[in-house]
Amino acid sequence: MEETILNYIEPGLTKLDILSIASGIFLAGFIRGFVGFGASIIIVLVLSFILGPHEAVPIAH
Repeated sequence: MEETILNYIEPGLTKLDILSIASGIFLAGFIRGFVGFGASIIIVLVLSFILGPHEAVPIAH
């Protein structure tokens, strides 16, 4: 079942990539909750390394 879910997310992503994306989004949510802004900056930064900027910006916005 795990492999099926990973194929629906993005076929080219590894488990480490998905873990990095999830931790980056968690960190961004924590920072936004603590400070009140800045989540998009962190999300775009993390996603740009893995997916590239053309896919990261629409996801974070």
